[in-house]
Amino acid sequence: MTRQRRPLRTSIASLFAATILILAATGTTPPAALAASCAFNYTAFETIIPHVDLETCPDAATGTDTFCRATTAADQVHVFYFDLNGDQCLLKIESYDEDKFEIGIKK
Repeated sequence: MTRQRRPLRTSIASLFAATILILAATGTTPPAALAASCAFNYTAFETIIPHVDLETCPDAATGTDTFCRATTAADQVHVFYFDLNGDQCLLKIESYDEDKFEIGIKK
């Protein structure tokens, strides 16, 4: 059986996505330099991280127009805040313990 090689770009993107998910799972917000440099934007996030779209962000106090996406891991919901303008850069990640959120299914 031959092993298929991923293009280097895909491998780097996957590694970066894993790093972002680890930051979220440990409750660590990416450094301000990461957000300022736009090292991770919504285009990359959309293609490599399974998520759900949120109608509104739980914390609108980011100082800019934002939209949010969420993932789940380790009994937490991790909310990713993106700038609505420009390159749609990742601004911050907030993690919420299971006693801080409710998930409902619309009927």
